[in-house]
Amino acid sequence: MEQPHLGAVVSFHGAQRLGRRVRWMKLALFVLVALAIHGGLWWAYHSTILPAHRMSEIDAAFLASSAPLDVLVVGDSHPMNAVAPAGLGIRAESVAVAGEHVIKTRYRLPNLLDASGREVKTVILPFDPTVFSSRFAHRFEPEHVWGQHVPLWELGLRRQEPVTYASKWAKGWLWPYAGELTTWHQWGLQRRAFQDEDDPTRFADLPPPSERRSPAETAADHMAGHDPLDPAAVWAFRSLLNDLRRRDVRVVLVAYPLHAEYSAEVDARGFRQAVRSEVLAPLLERQDLLFLDLEAVFHSRPEMFYDGDHLNGTGRKEFTILLAEALIEHGVLPEAYPLGPDEEVVYDWRRLERAVRELLKEHKLPGAAIVVQQHGERILERAWGKYTLETPIAAGSASKWISTATWMTVWDEGLLELDQPISDHVSSFSVPDKGTLTYRQALSHQTGLLARHPVVNDYAITLGDAVDHIATTPLQEPPGTAFRYGALGYHAAARGAEVVTRQKWTTLFEDRMARPLGFEHTRYGFTGYSDNPGISGNVVTTAGDFIHFLQLMLDDGMFEGQRLLSERAIREMERGHTKDLERVGHVPIRHISSKHDVYGLGVWRDTVSRQGELLVSSAPGKFGFTPWIDRRHGIAGVMALQVGGPTPIHKIPDPGGLQYLVCDIVDQARERPVLKASFNPRCRRR
Repeated sequence: MEQPHLGAVVSFHGAQRLGRRVRWMKLALFVLVALAIHGGLWWAYHSTILPAHRMSEIDAAFLASSAPLDVLVVGDSHPMNAVAPAGLGIRAESVAVAGEHVIKTRYRLPNLLDASGREVKTVILPFDPTVFSSRFAHRFEPEHVWGQHVPLWELGLRRQEPVTYASKWAKGWLWPYAGELTTWHQWGLQRRAFQDEDDPTRFADLPPPSERRSPAETAADHMAGHDPLDPAAVWAFRSLLNDLRRRDVRVVLVAYPLHAEYSAEVDARGFRQAVRSEVLAPLLERQDLLFLDLEAVFHSRPEMFYDGDHLNGTGRKEFTILLAEALIEHGVLPEAYPLGPDEEVVYDWRRLERAVRELLKEHKLPGAAIVVQQHGERILERAWGKYTLETPIAAGSASKWISTATWMTVWDEGLLELDQPISDHVSSFSVPDKGTLTYRQALSHQTGLLARHPVVNDYAITLGDAVDHIATTPLQEPPGTAFRYGALGYHAAARGAEVVTRQKWTTLFEDRMARPLGFEHTRYGFTGYSDNPGISGNVVTTAGDFIHFLQLMLDDGMFEGQRLLSERAIREMERGHTKDLERVGHVPIRHISSKHDVYGLGVWRDTVSRQGELLVSSAPGKFGFTPWIDRRHGIAGVMALQVGGPTPIHKIPDPGGLQYLVCDIVDQARERPVLKASFNPRCRRR
């Protein structure tokens, strides 16, 4: 048999080796190309999706700051859509993000706290009926995003699903782009998890409400076939609470608003009962835990929602205010933050300017003037139109305040007593129905007399003659049985002061008030010559003069180092004197529903603390002259204007609104209020 040629054998084996080498080279090239493609896709996904995902952006912002926080809002789309963190003050932030369930929060929040080192006093966690549902308990898409916080291997072992969670880990860290076409699409369109929740256009592409699922259908879909108490979710929640407790962080649980139809479906399926009995009830035994059940606050207002369990923009604004008020009430948030040591006090009076200009335009008034002092320092003096600070106008019922103070100087001397019958000094009152009527009743509108009488405006007679006429008028009710705001009692009280001092009332006023206070333009009536001076409503004054009187009241009877009234007299004027008397006749709109004692002696008690302390007082005149004192902030203020003609009395400036506006401006200049979108709690109207 002929042997093969040696060269042919060598060629055959060489060809085999070459073929194997080529195959290995092709395989290596394929692997290299695959790795290059994989690396490119991995890099593209991590360089686009990861930093652009809303959670990554929020994490980066949180970690970039070292500022301490009073409140940190965490959780899912419910707090994300319900809370505008700016509305909770300058030391509040939110890291809530759509798609975050309680297991994600269990790992993400401690990671953020550890990595940032920031001091956080309070964490607000969502506590809704579906918060522990297994509906979302397995969802970690995109895994490469949530894998930054959640240890998927550990979680797989804990849930006894190692294979499932191993695949999630692999998807997150080895091939994150796998099966993520939806995520790419959302990123490209800047939707959902890639859209800022403060962007007003983010819901622009939603179908109209009539074409969306009903709230009940949404709730049924969320709960159908799911466990309301997923064991892993319950474990994660309790573990998170323990972690926060070790950090000495207070926890507030919030049941966020749900649509009424959604809530009814939750009740029908027993989710709320299960969650609150099994999880919440044991937790509430902890003294450091606060639960705010705000789920039903908008049940009667479906316009607050864009679907069954998420608020729209309007709902978010209103709910943030409600939440902030609740947190302030429970001491979680302060009412305001003081200015820093290097920050200058700047008063922004623009809101007041706009309000006054609108008032002048509406009533076609020639002008106005205002003076505001705080702790004796002039912080605002402003005049509009033809007015100056020295333009004299009728003070109206503000006369009662200054007339009462003048009368109290006689009381300070012991010449009169408040509970003394007027008939002791005014003989015409020594009649059966008026013989027991006292000075206190006269100055607090409890005389039973009519509100007015023609002799009040008869400036050709004396005060004694006017009071004698008043004594002949019938009573509407027995003295001391009703509060009837009027003028006649003041005339009677002033006549008693004339009798015991043997001086005319105008002389008493000049010697005891006008001259010591440096009045230059203040008198009874524009002429100032009548012996029947119009005690309760005929003072003519200016903003520049009357502010001196208000400072006297605010400083408890002292003015420029001289005592004009005793502190005891001031307290007697300001304390309540009408108690629970029936209110008949004129009652200002701002006091129609007031529950506190609304009147002292010559002055309205506008704002009273729960302990009965008078905080704000005023004595506005019929035509718009409005003086007030705000003891909370050491403010004395007076707005001088005169609305005439047929203008109804309820059209003059609202004293409550003016007091609030000035208080809020002053308060914001010295301290930043937490609630900027609502009434400043330190300046509430009533």
